[in-house]
Amino acid sequence: MATNASSDLSLVMTDLILMATPFREPPGIKFAVFFFTLAMFTAALVGNCLLSLVILRDHQLHKAMYVLMAALSLTDIISALSILPRFMQNVASFNYISLRECMAQMFFLHLAIRMQSFTLTIMSVDRYLAIGYPLRYHSLMSCRTAFVAFMATMASCVLMCLGNFSVVVPLNYCKPPVIVAPYCDYLVVLFLSCGDVSGPVAYAQATLVIIMVLPACTIVLMYALILYECRKPGLRSGQRKALKTCGTHFLVVSIFFSAIFFSYASGFSFLDSLPRPLHYTLQMAQYVFPPVLNPVIYGLRTAEIRRSFTRQFRRKVVDGHAGSSGNAGH
Repeated sequence: MATNASSDLSLVMTDLILMATPFREPPGIKFAVFFFTLAMFTAALVGNCLLSLVILRDHQLHKAMYVLMAALSLTDIISALSILPRFMQNVASFNYISLRECMAQMFFLHLAIRMQSFTLTIMSVDRYLAIGYPLRYHSLMSCRTAFVAFMATMASCVLMCLGNFSVVVPLNYCKPPVIVAPYCDYLVVLFLSCGDVSGPVAYAQATLVIIMVLPACTIVLMYALILYECRKPGLRSGQRKALKTCGTHFLVVSIFFSAIFFSYASGFSFLDSLPRPLHYTLQMAQYVFPPVLNPVIYGLRTAEIRRSFTRQFRRKVVDGHAGSSGNAGH
């Protein structure tokens, strides 16, 4: 009986992976990091849900650009849900994760980052069509077209993530089950296994080109074409309006790719001398700052979003309060 119990315990322990998380000591630092992460998580969920609801409830916003904004908010929600609750648990209490949970987190993190990259790319194409082909824009980029494009990219992202999943699941994990990272990334999980991983690493590099390099090149190309169109005299009012939204989109794109750069830069050898908490902060950047900042940027810099929010807030709160007061008077 004792032998069987020991065997069962060994099996359970080998299924657990230690996520070597800083910020756990001293208690003051632990609580500060926990509540800061909780504030970021709450801001990301509330901001993105609010932006999506405003777009969903206002028929005047059922246009390609706003559909893509709502789609980007969905990817931000997936990103925040995938990593921030787990990170808070690692900081506050139990920082072991099961292999299955680790695989699930890896899947959804990669899904979110791919969907964000492709959605931002579709948005750049949308802005170019609005400026380069103003008379044909609504036929080229309708609300339905934007939705279909997003669903197609989501399907391709799911297939790529399943490819990652199918590569890492059959591997033999015999190295010490310790992850020195704030989340279960593909390469982090890969290097817990024994044997030759050159094939899976090559697959990771190929998908990196597809999900980062090609979208970045496409976005740069679209903005180069937009700048070329701006050189032409006599822009229409619709083109000038679309040009204003380009600044907002470019700001969101800059935050996204900057966060990605800092996350990957944290693994460079010349940054090994940096304190481990700073490494964690850089690695977390891509999953914290875009989900928190995107709805704020779109809410503050897009006049139609602001006006729609004001109308819906007034209808829900002010008019609703007046109606309840009138009923009470009767």
